[in-house]
Amino acid sequence: MFLANAPDADRAARYYGVLDEWLDSSRVIERDPLAEGVVQKELEYAPTPASYAHRFVTTDEVNRYLDELRRQQQSDGGWPISWQAVSTASEHKWRGYVTINHLMTLRTYGRL
Repeated sequence: MFLANAPDADRAARYYGVLDEWLDSSRVIERDPLAEGVVQKELEYAPTPASYAHRFVTTDEVNRYLDELRRQQQSDGGWPISWQAVSTASEHKWRGYVTINHLMTLRTYGRL
């Protein structure tokens, strides 16, 4: 997102190859939708089909992630955070953030 919005597009373009190599390497994009901790999962890199990093995830990975996302929705409509919260207040704050992002992702991929 930073490179796409950088004021010097020519300069930014020189870094796309480095970004591609990094995104394509193993263990950068977490492929396990059940992974816990501070990890970056497929649809955090590619929250929409138009996202730059979307080409680094497969349709099967996207569908598996979306299915798991729907399964993890809790009875109050929100989603849990996947890391240890430092306090109850921070858990509530981050849970709201995660929930909004998950709802936007589900809508973008036609799952709402």
